[in-house]
Amino acid sequence: MRSRFSHSHVLTNSLNPLKERDRARNGPIMTDKSQTTNVGYGQLSEKARRTLHEKSRPQSINLAATKLHAPKKVVPDPAKGWSATGVKDEQTDLVSFDICGPTRGGDTFQVSIPAEQREELKRVRKTLRSYDAALPGQVDDDLEFLEKLFDGANVSPLIATSKPGFTLSGKGFVLGAQMLGDAAERYHWLGDDYSTLGQTSGTQEGWNDQVGKLLQHSSFASIAVLTVLASPVPVYVSLRKSEDPRWRPAVSETSIINLAGESASGKTQALAVAASLSGDPSDRAKWDFSRRGLEEYLHTRNQVGAIFDDAEKHTGEMPLKRAIITLTQTLPDGASKVVSRVARDHDLPRLAWSTFGLSSSPRPVHDIAREEGRIRSLGEQVRLPDLCVPPSSRGGIFDNPPPGARDVAQFSRWAAQGMARGIALHYGHVMPAWIEGLLADDHAGTLLASQDYFVKSAARMRWPHWRRRRPVEHNFPEVDRSVLPQPA
Repeated sequence: MRSRFSHSHVLTNSLNPLKERDRARNGPIMTDKSQTTNVGYGQLSEKARRTLHEKSRPQSINLAATKLHAPKKVVPDPAKGWSATGVKDEQTDLVSFDICGPTRGGDTFQVSIPAEQREELKRVRKTLRSYDAALPGQVDDDLEFLEKLFDGANVSPLIATSKPGFTLSGKGFVLGAQMLGDAAERYHWLGDDYSTLGQTSGTQEGWNDQVGKLLQHSSFASIAVLTVLASPVPVYVSLRKSEDPRWRPAVSETSIINLAGESASGKTQALAVAASLSGDPSDRAKWDFSRRGLEEYLHTRNQVGAIFDDAEKHTGEMPLKRAIITLTQTLPDGASKVVSRVARDHDLPRLAWSTFGLSSSPRPVHDIAREEGRIRSLGEQVRLPDLCVPPSSRGGIFDNPPPGARDVAQFSRWAAQGMARGIALHYGHVMPAWIEGLLADDHAGTLLASQDYFVKSAARMRWPHWRRRRPVEHNFPEVDRSVLPQPA
């Protein structure tokens, strides 16, 4: 205290001569005693003194008031355009988060984040920014946002799959983007972007009215439709095993049916109608495949039908002769080639499927093989049989015109145009309706009884008589009539 007083006293004495000089020039100095801080006003007006007084007040109170009224940080709600879904790969059992959200440009993005990066939010932020994700902007806000996004994800991861079909319980079905039954709470679709499986357009009523009613005039389109609808039946029956002596596996192996006919006969349209049951009618595979590519395609068409475009478009490295042999052997086999452990470690797991198939060609496959210098065995002919489509002058695929039709070719053109328009407007509804009908009850016994009826009666008839028979009415009509229209 003594030191402080002595320093102040010296400073005051040194300033006294300056004060005396100012007093002589400007008059007495006025001091505001009400403030802790001394402010010299000199000979100023009252307004100037008041302004200077206001400016000299401490600013701490104003700063405190500013802090009290500052807006709080707002973190966007993850529910608005954002989602994080925990998924587990069915092949590797690895868990990841599928993050979807908007971009700054107004589009949407989707990215998979490995589960081990859950605690590395800065790394996740960097990944999302590479997609131009519409994050809040500031680092701290972004990290807080991502924390809330992960916290909102499902606790039990969904099973990520690219394989459609019945669930293990037999009470659900993965149909691409559509999850039926108990699949809705357990599975997450990881199908390729080009796949339209499960996508819909229009209505089922529109398909039935514009497409389904024309099936009574085309045994070829009817067979194509029924081939696709038969694809889930073997597994459906297998999942409903019974001690009943009448129970048995539905089939020992599946097959692929080839529609052979000249151009403009309608064989491609029959395939498009079949494809429209579960997705876009243009969703068909090419004959230009490798062995592994074929296996991966069949895996993604498990229990929903594998449809191949016209064989005449084949331009692949594999010769057509070899492609026919490969398809004939691979589809009914139901499993890919045994792969090494190294291949499995490099994301090439062994694949499996159960499905029927459809294809088309300008000439019977049997004739194509013979031209290539090869005679097909009886087993190959059963696994890939030919159905020869009449030429367009005789109606093409519309081989059963209505009674009294004078010009079969003209009726065929009219029906083809109506059917093409129908599947362009309405698709993707029949297969879900069929699956929901199967899931509603145990129809395994009825399906097997219908199969026996067909073998004992229709299969023994000659083709011209069988194709003109009306559909089997006792074939569980409560499901049939809800899926396909019955002929009048």
